[in-house]
Amino acid sequence: MIMAKSKKPSVKYRSERISVFDSVAEQEASSYQAISKEDPVKRIKETVKLILKVYGYTNQSLKSRKSSNKITFES
Repeated sequence: MIMAKSKKPSVKYRSERISVFDSVAEQEASSYQAISKEDPVKRIKETVKLILKVYGYTNQSLKSRKSSNKITFES
């Protein structure tokens, strides 16, 4: 039998601890507090990286595109 080596997932967790909250409001407040402590530029870069990944683009493919003033809508 051939066994494949498992890789660690490429997921970065904010913490290795699990938090349990008494209410949804308490959890939301904690999330907002954690987000407000992060660097805004880093959050924007991570958001752009995620959007590019979702739509299948890379930074290289965006740089090679021709710029134009046309807006196109796909249906």
